[in-house]
Amino acid sequence: MRWVVREFGPTLVRLDPDLHLLLDHEPFAPRRMDATLVWPTEAPALDAARRALFKEVRVESGVPKGSDVGGW
Repeated sequence: MRWVVREFGPTLVRLDPDLHLLLDHEPFAPRRMDATLVWPTEAPALDAARRALFKEVRVESGVPKGSDVGGW
């Protein structure tokens, strides 16, 4: 469970506006993360404040693509 917090914590802190104060402190600094956030088109639009906390934001569908497994 700790690895989940360690791996996803920096992203989750940037997605929750109530936690943005933590971005000025280690281990979350600097505020802008050098990473690309992939945001699902099915979700509500991402606001400019949260968008600015990532190097890049790509908007893609979160719906899995169909597969040929099982002959469907």
